[in-house]
Amino acid sequence: SEFKTLFKPIVIDIQNHGRSDIARYVDDRVKDAYVKQDSQTFLCADLLRNQIGGLFEMLKEGKVFDVFNQKDFSHTGAARTMALDVKKFVENCLLSCLMEIPERYKHIIKKFIDESCLKILPELEVDYTPVLTVPYDQLPADLMIWEERDSWLLDEETKWKIKEARGTLVAKSLEKDVRRSSIIWRLSLNSAPVMQKVIHHFENLQPKISVR
Repeated sequence: SEFKTLFKPIVIDIQNHGRSDIARYVDDRVKDAYVKQDSQTFLCADLLRNQIGGLFEMLKEGKVFDVFNQKDFSHTGAARTMALDVKKFVENCLLSCLMEIPERYKHIIKKFIDESCLKILPELEVDYTPVLTVPYDQLPADLMIWEERDSWLLDEETKWKIKEARGTLVAKSLEKDVRRSSIIWRLSLNSAPVMQKVIHHFENLQPKISVR
């Protein structure tokens, strides 16, 4: 179809996002972006869920970022969570700084890494959520009902910002069946302009209220 023809280069870019090794570049798996069920063709939500694969390969193979582990790569969620292996990170840093650790000090270093480094350094997790955006005028009518609301929060500037932010399409499904979750997306509006309006309102009150 015309859509598949136009969308093909985008699919290829998504599938190869983050791949630093040209030998792993793929351009013959475009069909994986679509799922056929009951005579209908759906855009596969796993297209975005699997995008992190290339980025994670780069992290694992890099000299600096090979200390991240996969933590949450669910079949239904939109985000992909990677966690820093703090102990490995500290060990790598010490080895790179000290070059060579005398044998008599190795047990002290190991004890520090095992017992103390987590008390000094915080745990670090990275949530990565790939999204597609949809122009506001192409959204379904039920996502435009808010325009009929009469509220001080929805002044003309805020309305304009919401529309400019476009619709956000993420691979999020409440359906646990993998066969179903692969064809379900969550389409929503960006609520940030409304929150910014609320924060601005409270910060301009007298006395001033701090909002976080």
